[in-house]
Amino acid sequence: MNLDSSHAPLRPSTWLRASFGAWCGLVAGCPAPLDVGVTCADDELRCVIDGVERCVDPRTDPRSCGVCGVRCSGACVDGSCCAAGTRACEVDGDLACVDVEREAAHCGECGVVCGADERCVDGACCATVCEVDGAPRCVSFESDERHCGACESPCDGECRGGVCCGDGFAWCDGACVDIRSDAENCGECGNRCVDGVCRDGACCASSGGLVCVTEGVAACVDPTRDPAHCGECDSPCASGRCEDGACCAQACGETCLPAGYRRVEAWGGDEAIGVRLVDLDRDGYDDGIWNVQLDEQVEIHWGNAAGTLETGTVVPFGRVGVGLDVGDVDGDGHLDLVASVQASGPPTATEIRVFFGDGARGFTRSVISAQTGNPGRVALLDTNEDGVLDLVFRQMSAGCTALRLGRGDGTFGPSECVVPYATLEDNEVLHVIRRDGQARLLDLRILGEVELWEHRFAGGRVVASERVALPEAYESSPHFRFGLEVVDVDRDDEPELVLFERAPDAHIVHLWDDGWCTLGEDVAPEPSLTAVVGPARAEYLMAAGDFDGDGELDFAGRSTCGYCATVKTVHMPR
Repeated sequence: MNLDSSHAPLRPSTWLRASFGAWCGLVAGCPAPLDVGVTCADDELRCVIDGVERCVDPRTDPRSCGVCGVRCSGACVDGSCCAAGTRACEVDGDLACVDVEREAAHCGECGVVCGADERCVDGACCATVCEVDGAPRCVSFESDERHCGACESPCDGECRGGVCCGDGFAWCDGACVDIRSDAENCGECGNRCVDGVCRDGACCASSGGLVCVTEGVAACVDPTRDPAHCGECDSPCASGRCEDGACCAQACGETCLPAGYRRVEAWGGDEAIGVRLVDLDRDGYDDGIWNVQLDEQVEIHWGNAAGTLETGTVVPFGRVGVGLDVGDVDGDGHLDLVASVQASGPPTATEIRVFFGDGARGFTRSVISAQTGNPGRVALLDTNEDGVLDLVFRQMSAGCTALRLGRGDGTFGPSECVVPYATLEDNEVLHVIRRDGQARLLDLRILGEVELWEHRFAGGRVVASERVALPEAYESSPHFRFGLEVVDVDRDDEPELVLFERAPDAHIVHLWDDGWCTLGEDVAPEPSLTAVVGPARAEYLMAAGDFDGDGELDFAGRSTCGYCATVKTVHMPR
């Protein structure tokens, strides 16, 4: 007998016990209460459920599981509550707690059996199941765009029949076709190419291509770029590079070079010792700038489409050295000329002079800064990220490369050595190269061991220096090495390096474009100087750029001697 009043097991009926108890309160010597009411089987309990006295089986009743008053959220089996989401199903003749969300023999309901190749997921039988957010989920390989044809096989288009018809594809007549290359459905369903070749969603002929056979297979080729079909089918390029439908006579990386060059020349003042090709007036043509030392001037020939050395501009610079650079040092948007000057005569430079450009091919305003230590080659770059160009130069007598911070008005602060050297010679070159949006200093040293260094600045200091590999032929060359240039002739924002050598009877030019290559000796043949009066002298190439604006690589040089006139030269593709 269960006498636990907290679970309300009452053997007399509720109304009788209450009435009898009230009567006993008035009569002395009341006998024990009578055991009357609902009679339950031996294996049952009599419990009050929802205010009504009932007989329950404590082994299976979820309202009084095991004892009166214990309610289960799920099934009750053998007097114990099953976990939520489970049910009491017959298993091998006995009741058991079954997870009908996962159990293949009782999927969703007791007795619902999944097929041999199916799993029970979320109460449903599934033939294809994949992990989704860390839990198994029933998916359709036929149409699920996250699991098209297989688990974890996303489709960026439409999944149909387990086939993903994604970007560049379309369903045409019930089949997924590549409309970028399908000649029957080129660009869109039903667009048939009469030439039988579709390239990038356009019929070959309409896209400017040619249908050519390569190794027995017809393909659409670009005759302006294809080295096997350059200009027309079966027209291979020996150089391996085709540009604008013509074979490159010479190719270096992405740079296409012509078979040879034509040379134009003009007479200049006495002893031009340096030359640059820079677009001073920003009209799309690089301009030739010659440093004429003995006549104490800079001579400029403005680049033009005809490639002629027309009468130019003369800037009275003073006894200018070999080093000259170009940049906007006063922030007015116009390019200025900066160079070291032997103001007191040879052999020592004592000044840095700036001639300011006016944007109209004039350089009438200037400023002079005194400089000790015999300044040589110069370069302009922003070393401290303040938006103002600074001056870096060879300080010959101090045996170092020095730095003067720019003030933004064309003048510079005091000098400080930033790169020391054991040996130094005036022909050794400084140049600026831009990498990853940052200007860096190239430092070519050719006295003794040949070395090229790249210096990176921050805060007006050299913070990293890296040696740049040079072509072995250049390092071991017995010839005179003269000049370093930085150009972007193929206009890909990746600068190319140019190195010049002077052999007895030819120019040798080394070009870096994803690797070093050496141009053939006929690129810039030795000029004829038979008409020149005076000592025999050789021409030296010193600059590279695009003088005639045709997108091809041009070279500029000079031929001179002490106290004699200069022949200024520009070599352009024939």
